[in-house]
Amino acid sequence: MKTRLALASLLLTTCAISSAQTFDWENLSLGSFSSVVQTVGGITATGTGVGANVQVLDMTFAFAGFGTRSIYGDGGAGGNRVPLRVDFSAVLSQVRVEFGDGGNDDDGTVTITAFNSSDVQVDQESFAFGFNTGIESLTLDAPDISYIVGGTNGSIVNSVAFDNMSVTPVPEPASIIAIGAGLAALAASRRRNSAA
Repeated sequence: MKTRLALASLLLTTCAISSAQTFDWENLSLGSFSSVVQTVGGITATGTGVGANVQVLDMTFAFAGFGTRSIYGDGGAGGNRVPLRVDFSAVLSQVRVEFGDGGNDDDGTVTITAFNSSDVQVDQESFAFGFNTGIESLTLDAPDISYIVGGTNGSIVNSVAFDNMSVTPVPEPASIIAIGAGLAALAASRRRNSAA
């Protein structure tokens, strides 16, 4: 009985390692920065504007659902914005990104692209946001996501804010082996108990 409990505990711990984590950016100060960093569940996300800064802003005035901090690529003076890039410290199998805008400008199509560590595109999803207000989301799936780039092509380019990025890491080979060994041990234990 103790063996089964220990194996079940090992399996649950191993499965928890590869469960989804959400980056909500709530620990950040408002303003424009060269990069922003948040660590959740052992995974670090680093956000930057592509070729520029990243802006941390409060979008709660515009719509409910986001926390008090959201991010987008900040092009600096002149109001030009740039795509947002977020790099992850772990290889991911899925990234779900929420985005939104409270203005009445045409945001066009929101496109988020996932890349692997060799800078090869592994997935791309788009959503025709247009004049919408509120929150939408896109989910990217691939076996080897290292970073994402998101932006828009509307009348004010890259004018949506990004928040609540849920990521699912790829289990490490050792975790997969531990799960397999635990399942095999549980099956063997059951067979012994059934035969007795």
